Amino acid sequence: MVRLVLTVVLVASALPAAETVAQGSTELEPNDDRESATPVMGAFEVAGDASASDDWFAWSVDDDGRSWTIAVEGPTDRAIGVEVFDVDGPLDGARAEGGAAVRDLVLGPGSHFVRVQSGGADPLPYTLQAEPQDQAFDAEPNDDDNAQPIADGVPAVGRMGRTGSDEDLYQLDVPSDDAMLRDVRLTWPTTTQRMLCLLEAGRQLVCHKDDDGDVDILDLALEPGSHLFEVSGASDPGAPYTLTVDAARPAEPGYEAEPNDTPQTAAAFDLELGIEGRGSAQDPDLFRATVSGETQLWRIAASGPSVGRLSWIRPAGEELTFGRPEASGAPAVLDDLLLPPGDHYFRLYNSDEAAYTLSATPLGAPDDHVEREPNSTVELAEPLVIGERRVGRLATSDDIDHYRFTVSAPERLRLRLGQPADADIQLVLQNRGHTIVQTTAGEVGATIDLDLLLQPGDHLVRLVPYAVSEETYELSTERLDAFDRAVDQEPNDELAAARPVPASLRWHGSPYKSFEPDWYVLPAGDGPGPLRISVSPEAMATIQVSDGVEDISPRLVPVPDEPGTYELPDPPVGTPLYLNVLARTLARYDVEVSGPGWEPLADPVAPAVSLDLELETDTVAAYWPQRQRVAGRLVLGNDGAVDQELELRGVTTHHAWALDLPDRVSVAAGASTEVPIGVEVQPDVWAGEPVRVAAAATAPDGGRTAASVDVQARPEAAPVAPSTLFPVPAALLGGLNVASTGLGAVPVEPNQGSVQDEEMLYDDVTPDGVGMWVSPLELPQEFVVDLAGDAPIPIVGTMLHPQAERYDLRSVPATFELLLSSDGSTWATALTGELSPAPTEQSFVLAEPVSATHAMLRIVSLHGSAATTTLGEWKVIAQPGVAPDPMPSDLAEPSRGGHVVRFRPFFDRLEFGARILDDDLTRDEVTMREGDDRFELVLGFKDARAAQLIGLGWQDPAGSVPGSRVERLDVEVALDGAMGPWQAIGEWALERGADGSVEGFEFESPTWARYVRLSSPLEQRPPDRIEMPGALEAHERPASDDYRSVLGEWGYTSALGPYEWTRVDGEPTVVTLDEDAGDTRDEATPLLPATERTDSVEAGTDVDWYEIEAGADTATLELTLAGIDVANVRLALFESEGDAVAVSQAPGSDPGTVRFLAAVEPGSRYLLRVEQPPLNTVIAYDTSDSMVPYLPFVRQALRAFTREVVPGMDAVQLLPFEEAPLLPTWQDQPDVLLDAVNNHVRVTRSSGAEAALKSASELLADRDGTRAILLLTDAETSSYGLTPVLWPTLAEVEPVIFAVNLGATSSPASARDLMQGWAQATGGHYVYASTHAAVDRAFERMTTWLRRPAIYELRVDPTDAILEPARLEVVAPPGQAVALARDTAIGIIVDTSGSMRKRLDGERRINIAKDSLRALFRKSIAPGTPVAVRSLGPGGKKWRCRSRLEIPLAPLEPKEALAWVKKVNAPKRAGTPLVDALGKIRGDLKAAADRIVVVITDGNESCGGDPLAAVEALEADGIRTTLNIVGFALDDEDLKTEMAGWAERGNGRYFDATGADDLAAAIRDATAAPFEVYVAATDELAGSGTVGGTAIELDPGRYRVEVMTEPSMVYDVDVGWGEVERLELPATQ
Repeated sequence: MVRLVLTVVLVASALPAAETVAQGSTELEPNDDRESATPVMGAFEVAGDASASDDWFAWSVDDDGRSWTIAVEGPTDRAIGVEVFDVDGPLDGARAEGGAAVRDLVLGPGSHFVRVQSGGADPLPYTLQAEPQDQAFDAEPNDDDNAQPIADGVPAVGRMGRTGSDEDLYQLDVPSDDAMLRDVRLTWPTTTQRMLCLLEAGRQLVCHKDDDGDVDILDLALEPGSHLFEVSGASDPGAPYTLTVDAARPAEPGYEAEPNDTPQTAAAFDLELGIEGRGSAQDPDLFRATVSGETQLWRIAASGPSVGRLSWIRPAGEELTFGRPEASGAPAVLDDLLLPPGDHYFRLYNSDEAAYTLSATPLGAPDDHVEREPNSTVELAEPLVIGERRVGRLATSDDIDHYRFTVSAPERLRLRLGQPADADIQLVLQNRGHTIVQTTAGEVGATIDLDLLLQPGDHLVRLVPYAVSEETYELSTERLDAFDRAVDQEPNDELAAARPVPASLRWHGSPYKSFEPDWYVLPAGDGPGPLRISVSPEAMATIQVSDGVEDISPRLVPVPDEPGTYELPDPPVGTPLYLNVLARTLARYDVEVSGPGWEPLADPVAPAVSLDLELETDTVAAYWPQRQRVAGRLVLGNDGAVDQELELRGVTTHHAWALDLPDRVSVAAGASTEVPIGVEVQPDVWAGEPVRVAAAATAPDGGRTAASVDVQARPEAAPVAPSTLFPVPAALLGGLNVASTGLGAVPVEPNQGSVQDEEMLYDDVTPDGVGMWVSPLELPQEFVVDLAGDAPIPIVGTMLHPQAERYDLRSVPATFELLLSSDGSTWATALTGELSPAPTEQSFVLAEPVSATHAMLRIVSLHGSAATTTLGEWKVIAQPGVAPDPMPSDLAEPSRGGHVVRFRPFFDRLEFGARILDDDLTRDEVTMREGDDRFELVLGFKDARAAQLIGLGWQDPAGSVPGSRVERLDVEVALDGAMGPWQAIGEWALERGADGSVEGFEFESPTWARYVRLSSPLEQRPPDRIEMPGALEAHERPASDDYRSVLGEWGYTSALGPYEWTRVDGEPTVVTLDEDAGDTRDEATPLLPATERTDSVEAGTDVDWYEIEAGADTATLELTLAGIDVANVRLALFESEGDAVAVSQAPGSDPGTVRFLAAVEPGSRYLLRVEQPPLNTVIAYDTSDSMVPYLPFVRQALRAFTREVVPGMDAVQLLPFEEAPLLPTWQDQPDVLLDAVNNHVRVTRSSGAEAALKSASELLADRDGTRAILLLTDAETSSYGLTPVLWPTLAEVEPVIFAVNLGATSSPASARDLMQGWAQATGGHYVYASTHAAVDRAFERMTTWLRRPAIYELRVDPTDAILEPARLEVVAPPGQAVALARDTAIGIIVDTSGSMRKRLDGERRINIAKDSLRALFRKSIAPGTPVAVRSLGPGGKKWRCRSRLEIPLAPLEPKEALAWVKKVNAPKRAGTPLVDALGKIRGDLKAAADRIVVVITDGNESCGGDPLAAVEALEADGIRTTLNIVGFALDDEDLKTEMAGWAERGNGRYFDATGADDLAAAIRDATAAPFEVYVAATDELAGSGTVGGTAIELDPGRYRVEVMTEPSMVYDVDVGWGEVERLELPATQ
């Protein structure tokens, strides 16, 4: 029970002997503590002052079982409290302003204490009163230990008597044989809120509360035993409550029982049998339905006279969708719920205690056209494919259905809603929140048919039921003639969307809602007027006329006796006029315009020409990284008697597709002609709906004929004539944006409107929600930029990107002009263009280059009537190969895209990398951490592109400190990604001049580099601080005819650039597949030497087998795979008997080509399997607050993705950032994945991108096949500190990362650099996505890349070269010894026999051995390692054939060990008792769990023992033992062989030392931590060695290395033929 700060305390204790005050007396001071308490008896009233300290009263009570009220009253503006104690501690208490009371206190006879709590130093007068109560309520105190008993059917009366708030506890005991459901009811006579709770283990299991005088828990199931109920609420002593418990009915299956208020306590809902129950307004009942079998649609219904809201919820309680009864007594229904197998949760509210029934009806598996609930919110909108239909149901008024579709180019569509006969549905069409259409059919059951001209963007359809129906509606979209336009073409409800009227100047319109504006544009007149405008019927509409600048309607004059007819005297001449017809009803209206200068003309008639459009194929490859071209022809036939001169025009319904055809064609009368055409398809076109390609032939009089064909990009389709990789027009490709501030351009302040963030027009970043905007808007709006360089530069075009701050279709510029100037004051229009509102970069090419020093962008019109305009980016493109003078060459500068990918020593601040690269020379230091033994910095360039570098520069910061500097660097470059492979370039000595300048690094010749790595060992040690460069530079080769800068235009955020440009010729590539290779071993296709084969493989469908004959002189097979899909192809080579042959990737392969090597036996037959590996995907998604707008998009895309998962071939995990995976195991069942998406994808406020990537990689580490990560985040990361460990993890696992940047706004450039680096390093893909469709495409792209049939080119070249095995060495960190695994001890046996007195190279052998032992104890064995030392023949007759323990087993203390070494000598005539030493070392090391025994000797056993038997005895102990023998200066080869056999029998090695250096190395290796190497696929032991020892030889492959250190370390390594893998262990403190 919750206690207030001021309580009344009754404590039974011995009262002090003092005078008892009389009734109405005053307290006796001092009474500041229990010992000095003022005595009082029975009922009393006493006055006092509780200033400065509490007042205590010793209260003697004689009566037993009476209820008491203890009250204190003080000033109304002061808080005062009272507490009652007994001998065991506080009983009850209260505190409030003006006074407080504790009521219903039941006390036994005896002594108690009352304390009045002080209110500070100021006087606090009070009156304290105790009086017995006439009426007994619940007895206080009634906390956990004093709960009042309550029984079935026996009401308990209580009240909230304590001042402030009160809690009363009651205990119900349920018999062991009881199986009843109980109703627990609380009633009270006022509107004060009360709460009734069932408690369990001190927590509130079920709580219901209300303020209407009645609250209950119905049908409560209680296990036998004691149960506590809590009644709580605000103090209201005058309103007693009654608590009753009644046994209501027996518990039985199919009837819900409380508690079921939470998902954890939800009642089981059998979908076949249903469930019954009762509820109340305060009692939501939750149910868990377990679905089995196939995924299908369900109807869930709650029936009963008082049912309320029925909801489908997630396990966390979040509502997915809901339904309510349409009328009193009607059921609450959830229709068309798609429920996969698994648990699903429902919540039902009942308005009173009436019974209800919850039932489920299966509706069958959905087809692709049926809606799938929930789709009741914008975020859950279902895709609507253009050209297809969706069928749905709106059976309740709460059900609102949402659909979405994407328009990719201006397009004329019909949107049709066919309604059931009894339905009336409102249709709302929106784009980014702007309502385009909002209409109903006007009558129940009628069809809504809208003819629309829509601009690019995501569009939302909302269907709202005005009259519900159990029957289904049908929603469809249809493409209409791309060249024809309806006159009243919606949307035309604003002047900017005005539609041209026909030549006849007569037309009709049909509004879609009352008082909907319809704007039309009239042709410019050339006469004096008046202009006559007639609208009929007259009552239908009013009209408005504008000249495009101002409203000139006031000049309209009604024509007498002609209702609906108006004249405009003196109309503007030569200026188009805009007419708005504002309809009052939904009926059709007619309009006619006439007057001098506005004479009607005949509408054009189509020419007598037939037109057919034919293409060679109707499919292309989706998400293909190259341009594609579909060849075709236009066939025109002239059926008329006159020749036809026709203008040709082509359009497509997608901005990334273009129809290439001539401008004009001539067709002779009665003849036909063919015109070759082509459809140009940009890289990365997405899958989905077909793209319509249309062509029109127009006669001089405007008559037109047209034809169209649909082409679709499909994931499984082969590419069609792939060519260049770049989306930028050839005329602009690689040209520099001389409006970039990074190149030195300077914006000139505009002179209109209020321009915000204009600098963002020139920064090459266009995140959604951030960018330039102007308000208020004055058109035309002009922007001027002083272009980079000091001299005029030839300009060839401009590029614009509309995505920006407040991005809205209506605010996007439409018509614009590019003006150029060579002096900044005299301007000439170079280009006029139309910008699409599609959120993509758009290029505009000048007819010919124009030299300029300044450029102006003039925005003439917008796509809507907005009060603002926005624009993301404006670029002015110089002629490719031409650079401004001066041209900045430093690519590392952050404003030019330079960025630090990673660095060590590391500093956990994302912006730190930019400080290293900029030129402000601020001094930054980084503290070295454990393991920081090297300086390393990896530098990347704009959009992860590869550039040709000519030099590097380093500037020390201001105030540089010599002792903390880096003094030299190794320079390496990489072309593939930030993980390498790295090419060594040279060493850079950072030599400082007298002026502090640092000598730069020059490349011998321009060198390609996508990334640069600078590294070197550090002399400093943790926790020293390392000074970072004040500025770091990377200088690019100047642009020329054969080289274009990495800073040029190569495609928005594209990682492709000049490197790829120099390697493609742009000509279409025709890919012709050979006959499919055999699908089994027995059907293997012969693969002849030096012969190329082109084929494809597909996971689960097509595997290719080849047969290879190795010639008589063949020792090696070189296998070459080429093609764009090589990363998605896997090879395996087998001997004819079936044994696998090691194959490894050869170093130095060119991009797009991979070479493999395999050692083979001459004259043997081999089988080669080529396959597409299975796909393993982790979808890792950001769940932070900044992702709230995008997480619903992710959830919907995930729902679609799960439907495409292929069981047996795909394995998927879902990973919320910084959380455990959603699935307990990898999953390939679409239904299970769908259930996880529906129930668990939610906002949890985790934003650690690095942590998520690391976790995802670790999940993938042991998966066979392709490993992929789809990363969805805005990269506003909270785990940047994991960068140093993330990159090694990525290098080890090598996942393909598809990085989706979801609307990053706070640091968009940094987010892009981070995510591009991750994607580029792994051969993945980066994309910025801010719309629902863009997120959909991110999922599609990944699955298409990794699932489509992989095309490959294969070639085998036999050679007689002998392949060298791979070599693996494990080394300790520089300057550190490595600790052995815990409980591993070293026993060292040192030969001190007489033979060690012999000299070797002038030095006694014993002295050489002592030097080696000193090095061993100083450097090689870590202090604290358990060590024992035993000597052979230490001298004296009795020791001649005995060994002696010199250092007992103990943690190594180097000083003590070195002191022993100093005393060691080799006595004359001492023997070599090897067997004695081996026997006794067993006892020396008996406390160890593992032991390493090292024998150092220059001779054989000399005392008659059997060394082999002694070695075998070591093994018999059952203690893991490694015996290493160091033979020193042995000349006897037979003895060496024998000793090697002993070592092998002892699981160790023999080391042959011939000199001093050999001996030191051998002793070091023999005592080093061992490691073992296992084949990763089979766990077979492949070899073993020691840390710092000789490299071991391995066949190519993947291995697991286990190093027996403390702590133990495990590594995965891949090695290839001839490679040396050096595994350096991390440093420790």
